[in-house]
Amino acid sequence: MALRNQPYLPLYVQDFLTDEKLMECSAETTGVYIRLLCILHKQKEYGVLLLKQNVKQEPSTCLDFACKLAKPMPYDVETIERSLKELLLNDVIQQDGAKLLQKRMIKDNDISLKRSSAGFKGGKKTQFAKANAKANSESESESESEDEDTVKDYNIEELKDYLHTELPELGLDAPLISSMQFDLIDSFVSECEVFKKIENWKTYVDRIKKSDWLMRRATGKRQRKIKLGLSWLCKPESVTKVMAGDFDTVEEKVDPNAYI
Repeated sequence: MALRNQPYLPLYVQDFLTDEKLMECSAETTGVYIRLLCILHKQKEYGVLLLKQNVKQEPSTCLDFACKLAKPMPYDVETIERSLKELLLNDVIQQDGAKLLQKRMIKDNDISLKRSSAGFKGGKKTQFAKANAKANSESESESESEDEDTVKDYNIEELKDYLHTELPELGLDAPLISSMQFDLIDSFVSECEVFKKIENWKTYVDRIKKSDWLMRRATGKRQRKIKLGLSWLCKPESVTKVMAGDFDTVEEKVDPNAYI
């Protein structure tokens, strides 16, 4: 499934907050950049904004892009042009002739398409595993940040089988994991790199299973209001709360060093 068809933008929060190039930009430019990411997410060529020939009117291509973006953005042309120049100067985005592009988005979409097309044809786990390994191998050679996309000691199909066995409440009972579920897990692992190790998944799941409240074994007034699904499981804040003991049975005490 192409990323542009999904209702959410894969944003690696830690990368965004620690991007040295983006940190050189002003707050104004950062605001324009966030809007630009959303626009690039919906383009036919994912991560690329194309300036059509009939739009080229200004002496500066950057100004042409600013005029084009002024329609979907709540900023004036001057603000957008100023921000685009700063983003280009700091190499946060790149320009290739009549194209304005964001390399990370292009790469992520390419990986997603390769996994989707190669991993789900025929419904065989071996095919999925090979596609996953191939996509990860190719992504490792593309940029220095590729470790975020690589699962070290398991493939996601094996993880799905484990989660289905240990936590059937997640509803992962389909023969193959869906592309949306795959992207959800992949983004989560990229953000929380400790989950590249299957042992940390097991530690996390074990703590969930020990919670009477999360597993609906508890009785009384304290009723569970959250839905124990994959989207909840793959949230950093869920990990934080689970490992901090927020959902533990009253008698249990959490060892803060149990999760490495």
